[in-house]
Amino acid sequence: MENESNSKSLVKNSFWNFLMISLGKIGGFIFVILLARYLLPEGFGVYNLTIYIALFFIMFADSGINQTLLKFFTENFYNDLRGSISIYRYLFKLKIILSVLLSIMLILLAYPISIMFHKPEIFIPLLFGSLYILAFSIESFFISFFYVFKKVKYLAARQLIWECLRVLLLIIVFSAINKSNYIIAAILILVFSTTISILFLLYSIRKICPDLFKKNVNCLTKNDKQKLKGFWFYIGVLNIINLIFGYVEIIILGFFVSSTFIGYYTAAWTLIGGFSALFGISNILLPLFSQHKDNLKNSISLIAKYISVITIPIIFGIFLFGSYIISLAYGYEYIYASVPLFILAIIIFESPLTGMLNSLFSANAKQTYLVRLAVFSLFINIFLNFIIISLVKPSFSIILIIVSCVVVFSRMFYFISASIYSSKVLKSDLKFVNFLLPIISASIMFCSLYFFNNLLNIQMNLYIGLVEIISGAILYFICMFLFKGLTKEDLIFIKNLFKK
Repeated sequence: MENESNSKSLVKNSFWNFLMISLGKIGGFIFVILLARYLLPEGFGVYNLTIYIALFFIMFADSGINQTLLKFFTENFYNDLRGSISIYRYLFKLKIILSVLLSIMLILLAYPISIMFHKPEIFIPLLFGSLYILAFSIESFFISFFYVFKKVKYLAARQLIWECLRVLLLIIVFSAINKSNYIIAAILILVFSTTISILFLLYSIRKICPDLFKKNVNCLTKNDKQKLKGFWFYIGVLNIINLIFGYVEIIILGFFVSSTFIGYYTAAWTLIGGFSALFGISNILLPLFSQHKDNLKNSISLIAKYISVITIPIIFGIFLFGSYIISLAYGYEYIYASVPLFILAIIIFESPLTGMLNSLFSANAKQTYLVRLAVFSLFINIFLNFIIISLVKPSFSIILIIVSCVVVFSRMFYFISASIYSSKVLKSDLKFVNFLLPIISASIMFCSLYFFNNLLNIQMNLYIGLVEIISGAILYFICMFLFKGLTKEDLIFIKNLFKK
């Protein structure tokens, strides 16, 4: 009965999480497309380099505080509300101090950073990026509460407000200002939209848990604080390394290629990140795993199975339609982004599964292994990139391919190593055989559509693409049922989860 309740809670919140991320990716996609067309590749590259540098500072501001809140607030909430409130206030104070310090640090380092990258045009945008650090860090902290309260639907509403606001402001502001101010205006739009989002989150939290805003005596002992700091340290290091995985390529490219090619790579990464984030449920799983450490371990294989059933055909779809997606989304000027898009596509499969494993390890206080593994994987990433690029001295286009291949290799090394360790220590088998049937079914789908397009010499357009996507999905799921990758029991299981 408890497992069924947990499953229903997981599916319900996963639905709202999926809706929230979908709104974010649709809104983000529109925002990025408009921005890319306004700024063109060179300006878009400057903007993205600025944002990624700011995000590099943000990851130190987050540095595991949000996950620490998710774990310890959840463990105490139903038994010791006063203790949970004390945990919240202690962690929030740390978050504010870190965010302010890092914002000031970026202001002080903005000019040296612009000189280091030989790109003086990013100096002024970096100054405004310090405001984004402060706003983003505070917002992410309050977002964590809704996963604790299992009220993810509020986050979907917040996402809708935020996306609509920044897209509307982009259109209105850019139509009224000079082109030379576009980059700074885009950053300020993000800051203003995030500030409005924070106000909405605070209003919603006050409705859900008014006790958080009442005066309360701090009941944390010195040992409690040490326990929080210990968990925060390891998760913080792990988060920083994982985030560096996402941004280090932009930094590396900044040393070797022009802003235009950074724009190409970012265009591909934005699409891949959007698809993979749709299936990321680690924020939902961490509080759930923290409450039910033993009951949910056997569900890991099932969660991994359904993630692979959905993500693997998407990867093959990108292999087939990737070039058209790039030209449709960004314009033909970004066609060089197609190759990194094909290579990075496997991250759509890897990213949500890695997030699931990270949540499982964190809930069971086994994050020290992940830290060591992440450090080694990051070393592989940076070492291979610099060694290969320095020795081969390739063209800008080849550098994009090298960077894309290395990031996929290092991320898969991390995922496979974590999977093997979890099966030995936590007895949670992902059952890699479950990944084989989706690959076979997706391969049949890909080959059928590929030969069909070449046989009839079809000229791709939006309507033909939509028809082929729907037809390919139908063919894929027919193959999955024929090969017993999906069964009647799976349909019954999913149907029962949505019953009241």
